[in-house]
Amino acid sequence: MGPLYGDLDSFADGRDGGHKRDTFGLRRDSDPYVTTFTRITAVKRRISTTFVFAALAAVAPAYAQQGETIQRTNQPAYPASNGVAPVGYAQRFAVAADGNLVEISDGAYQPGTYQHGYTPQDRPGLGVDQVSNLTYDGEATQAPATGAAASCCSNGAGGSCCSSGGCQTSCCQDCCDPFWAHRNSVFAEALFLKPRGGSDVANAQPQNGIGPTAVPFGVVSSNSPTYSPGFRLGGTFALDRCSSIYAAYTYYQAESNGSLFVNPPLVDHSLVTLPQIGTAASDGLASLSRYNIRFQFADLDYRRLIAGGRNWYLNYAVGARYANLQQLFRQTQVLGPSMTGVGTNIGLDAAGSRVGLLGARKAANRGVYIYGNAFADILVGNFRSSYRQANTLSGVQGFNSWQTFRPVPILEYELGVGWVSPNCRWQFSAGYYFAAWFNCVTTSNYIQSVQTANYVNASNTITFDGLAFRGQRLW
Repeated sequence: MGPLYGDLDSFADGRDGGHKRDTFGLRRDSDPYVTTFTRITAVKRRISTTFVFAALAAVAPAYAQQGETIQRTNQPAYPASNGVAPVGYAQRFAVAADGNLVEISDGAYQPGTYQHGYTPQDRPGLGVDQVSNLTYDGEATQAPATGAAASCCSNGAGGSCCSSGGCQTSCCQDCCDPFWAHRNSVFAEALFLKPRGGSDVANAQPQNGIGPTAVPFGVVSSNSPTYSPGFRLGGTFALDRCSSIYAAYTYYQAESNGSLFVNPPLVDHSLVTLPQIGTAASDGLASLSRYNIRFQFADLDYRRLIAGGRNWYLNYAVGARYANLQQLFRQTQVLGPSMTGVGTNIGLDAAGSRVGLLGARKAANRGVYIYGNAFADILVGNFRSSYRQANTLSGVQGFNSWQTFRPVPILEYELGVGWVSPNCRWQFSAGYYFAAWFNCVTTSNYIQSVQTANYVNASNTITFDGLAFRGQRLW
């Protein structure tokens, strides 16, 4: 190597042919080759080497920690156990046997990848301190959050969903909306209902003879509406993940047409004409009738989560309802050249408060769920009723108008099954719907009250039941 360093072996163990060296490895004895220039050059080399080793020593721990750090994903994954390969966390990360998070390089999904009970907050060094209870599959209770880097937890006002104050800490346990979360939505619902109870109107019957001695002789003609279509339109506005505002409009109408024809010596006896007018107006050979019933709802509710889990929820609802109920009846009795007609109109406008419970339970690894809801409405409104009987020859034979202000409770429930898409954007459901309107003035009750001049017990219950089909778009 020359006189400056000597041979490598002797330099490594501090020996160089017995020569003494200074701090920079230069020989202290007189050496014609050691000049001021070579000494400065050696000092530079030693300083450069020391700096390089110091830099490597400082960077090495950072690289070691970076090997454990979990990179955040901008696409949250929920649910991870829906039977198909999920995205985001569920494709990229797993929990190793030692409890550390490791990245799945090939993106393969293994059921049970996430183990129950792992809490990354205890390991802030991993860089996932904002992920809460990263657990999935059958044991999972919560979904992972991607932290502040993802905008899905934002409430739209520059803060997290927890900053709205409604859900406290449970609100931000995951970024992908779980099954229980309230979301914005619009929906359309098709109703296929049948009126029952007080909606039936018996209007005519065949009988043998005329007057008090006549006896019934045949099937009674009755107006009984069958299943008819209706609809409901509405939407929800999520205040936060645990509460929302619900608004909906409902319309339903059903109609029934009837007829009765007889041959002498039988007669068609009307059950809706005034008995004081006599048999000339109530008996004939044919009658035609029509009955129409319809209702409308306008609902505005506040709904909030009572309790919920990964695949179930229970909400309560409080709000207000406006209800409109209309009943129209017409009958025409034909006897020779004359006709006798009877018509009634009954209308209700009512408003009040409503309370209810709504719940659902979803299959663990499927989009299928069952649901149920029940509501109780306490409405108060005014019934306006009118009766009119007229003949083509003699004109108006009788007229009545009556109003009554009363409470009208309504109880309703719905049970059914539904399906939610894997991306949680669409929901479809089908269920059985039942509603009971109490303390109503019905057509049959009102006609009997007019005929007997007694309005004390002019009330009955009208029910509607049938199927409800809903399609809903969520975001």
